[in-house]
Amino acid sequence: MTESHYAHERQNEVTGLGKVVKNYHEMSKNQILGIRDLTRYDPGISVVEQGRGASSGYAIRGVDKNRVSLLVDGLPQAQHYHTLGFRC
Repeated sequence: MTESHYAHERQNEVTGLGKVVKNYHEMSKNQILGIRDLTRYDPGISVVEQGRGASSGYAIRGVDKNRVSLLVDGLPQAQHYHTLGFRC
């Protein structure tokens, strides 16, 4: 691997800044039942409300929309969340 290729790969890595990792045991202990509970104890992270139980994702220190990604076991998750079981 060349030095420039290595530098390019390092730029694309996710740093530990702003990274929150939660495991099953921690989520079970804190009784996580929904996405709002998931960020209850994390300063600077909030759920962006849309009304009627819906959310448009997360905001980290005021940054939201398509600039925040959520991964579960390395897989990207949906940005929008609705609590309604069906729509009429």
